[in-house]
Amino acid sequence: MYPVGVFLWLRRIFSFRELFHRLCRGSAVDPESLAQARRRLIHLPWFAAAICGIAWFLCIPVFIGALAEVQHPLDPRLLWHLPISFCVSGFIAVTHSFFLVELASHWGLFPVFFHDVRADQTPNIFTLSLRGRGILWAVSASICPIASLLLLMFAPRSPAINTAWFAVFVGGIGIAFGIFTALMMSRLVAKPIDQLRAAADAVSRGNLDVDLRAAGAGRPDEFGRLLSEFDHMVCELREKEKLRQTFGSHVGRRAAEQILARDPGLSGVEEEITVMFVDMRSLDRARERVCSSRRCGSDE
Repeated sequence: MYPVGVFLWLRRIFSFRELFHRLCRGSAVDPESLAQARRRLIHLPWFAAAICGIAWFLCIPVFIGALAEVQHPLDPRLLWHLPISFCVSGFIAVTHSFFLVELASHWGLFPVFFHDVRADQTPNIFTLSLRGRGILWAVSASICPIASLLLLMFAPRSPAINTAWFAVFVGGIGIAFGIFTALMMSRLVAKPIDQLRAAADAVSRGNLDVDLRAAGAGRPDEFGRLLSEFDHMVCELREKEKLRQTFGSHVGRRAAEQILARDPGLSGVEEEITVMFVDMRSLDRARERVCSSRRCGSDE
């Protein structure tokens, strides 16, 4: 199963090679093939998890069958102990494969394939939600190691193995996998939250020069949508601030703020106003006549 899984994985990875180089060069790409490649790229972690899961879970009947051919009679406890052990190990491997492939694709492939578009707006995709990530992390980092330790209580005893030290070894491996899973989860979940928090702090201080387009475009899940929508909101605030400053330079900043604060929309309001029209050319001519008359009076 291992060579078959490696072959299928390499085949899927090399299917992105031609489009990757063409996008890096800026060459023309067929939109349909590009959309299909983007969907395959978003579903790449699921593909890796499927290969890993099938390879692990097919080992259950093969391994039990091999033991049945070697040992006669077969200990009945192995019929339920080994499948549970393989399921625990397989679930940990599937979870780590999913998170590792997701991290690697976000780092190396997403910036090229989703350079100018939002990944979350790709049609016909299925992504893992934040709730799903939390469940996978909890099962992989806590439930699976605890289940491994509980299985040691029901495992067939062997005089050649010290059960206490073996339990310590299993517990240490479980802690190591839990820490590794936590690091991957912090990279996948905490990083976009930190980016969003930093942008929100900048906007609260009046700094609208924040740009989250690159961060939002590279995430097909709810984090990508959240980052992209926040960036769109900041763009709207920049446009409104530009309009307020431009409008205020003609009618005065205070008047512009009052008009924008009391905007009635399309309905309109009735107001009593006073309008003063000033002919600037005539005013200049009158000023010139006054100055000339004063000079004439002084000469007389």
